[in-house]
Amino acid sequence: MNVTIQRIHSEPTRNKPYNDIVHIHGYYRDEFGIKQRCRCYIDPLNFNWNEWMPVIEEMANNNGSDFTLSGMKFKSRERGILTADCKPVINEIIPKQLKTTYVKPSVPPSGNLSDSELFTIED
Repeated sequence: MNVTIQRIHSEPTRNKPYNDIVHIHGYYRDEFGIKQRCRCYIDPLNFNWNEWMPVIEEMANNNGSDFTLSGMKFKSRERGILTADCKPVINEIIPKQLKTTYVKPSVPPSGNLSDSELFTIED
């Protein structure tokens, strides 16, 4: 299954307060083509860390970009939780887009705007 990862961060959990767990958030498309949120939790002390390390390093190097991963499986589809016991492969890196774009207003060649150029006056 392909998953698009949008955010990654780490924080301690209640079960393991002595080390940080990596949280990965993203979405997948269900059988109807609708985006569904999903997440995955990766513990650096578990055996599957070696599978995730290159992916996490690539994400850290391209901070803000989205990543499409293949090889993902569900732990609980109803809750949107992916299992960390898989071999993720980066298929695509989607560069971050500008959140807003500035459109320069058009100004006539004379540089002067008259009232009639700004709006139409009806009598």
